[in-house]
Amino acid sequence: MGQWGLSPVSQRGVVMGVRGWKKKKWDSGDCPLCPILVVVMVCWCCMGRAEVTLPESLVEIGDEAFAGCSAMNAVSMPEGVGVVGENAFSECGEALLIVTGAGSEAVLNYARANQVDYRAGTRYRALLIGQLYEDLPVSRLVGPANDVEALRKRLLQIGWEADVQKELTADGIRAAIGNAFGDATENDVSLFYYSGHGWEDGSLMGTDAEGIAPGSLRSTLDGIPGRKVIIVDACYSGKLIEEEQVVQRGMALGGAAEDAGPAEEPEMMSDAGFAEEPETAGYNGPGDESALAEAFVSSFQAAFRPRLRGALNANDYFVITAARANETSMEDYISSGGCRKCMGVFTYYLCLGLGYDGVSGQQTVMNADSNGDRAVSVQEAYAYAAANALTVNRDQHAAVWPEGCRWFAPFRN
Repeated sequence: MGQWGLSPVSQRGVVMGVRGWKKKKWDSGDCPLCPILVVVMVCWCCMGRAEVTLPESLVEIGDEAFAGCSAMNAVSMPEGVGVVGENAFSECGEALLIVTGAGSEAVLNYARANQVDYRAGTRYRALLIGQLYEDLPVSRLVGPANDVEALRKRLLQIGWEADVQKELTADGIRAAIGNAFGDATENDVSLFYYSGHGWEDGSLMGTDAEGIAPGSLRSTLDGIPGRKVIIVDACYSGKLIEEEQVVQRGMALGGAAEDAGPAEEPEMMSDAGFAEEPETAGYNGPGDESALAEAFVSSFQAAFRPRLRGALNANDYFVITAARANETSMEDYISSGGCRKCMGVFTYYLCLGLGYDGVSGQQTVMNADSNGDRAVSVQEAYAYAAANALTVNRDQHAAVWPEGCRWFAPFRN
């Protein structure tokens, strides 16, 4: 066995032995990886965050080879790795990313079985739908047009492909899903975002006044291979992942809440939302948002637990909704950086959490990145947007499936 757990295997390559770097302490000037591994850009492992590339000659990774390397955020490994041992990357970075080739069956099987994020020829594509209902005798919306543009701009900045569609009928939404993701593979990540009206049964409303019921949406999305991120900013959107729930109102931070029944419809497009910069309503700058998010989210999650048995509760689905199953979702005029726009309150904070102010058009830090790993997981995106939206509308509680998903981070700088 080599000094750091590597040994030659005839002429085919090398084997990384059992517990080769388990809980290895990486100190500046004494890095075990540098002589052997190709470190990306600079030696991040010596600086507290490891992003390393394993040698092309590697063919096997032993049990617990990197277990406990909590500083490891990303690892690239050759497609020729044929064996990945048990717990090879357990207790590494919270949102560890494995990068490999599309044909690396052993590596991909390990990642999928152990809830590890991965890229293997992965395409990140988003379909963003904004519904205004300009030609229908219903409450016309203003925010969705700004919602989809803000999210599109941020996704493009972090390497996604993003397609914006507006004013679609119900059949048009189904067709757009097929057109956007029809050639997806098992390794791809597909994001479906909807901003518009929602019905009490959880249906998404087309501009022809026809609804797409949760089950119908599931049938359409099931035809897309790979991981699916679903984000819906609409009234009653929680019905997509909740069978039933009790909305709690009048809740003080850390205190009890009373059962108040269904939430009332908030006034739409009110001018009374943000008198000051949004920071005063949601967070006090970088470093403060994590505590705010954790406090608010834990308080209202502890107060009630809806049963998560909706149509989109399934493997390979990652769902964030702007409201619970019997709550409405609010849009409002928001001021920031000398600008003023109408946006969905939840979507505004979602974008801000990902690093983009949709009102001022300014790129920011990734406010939702609570652990500083330069990536935003599904849980982090949800927690930041949910907590801040709650400061504006105490009757709007976002929902997420699966709960506590910190390992899948589709939004990375």
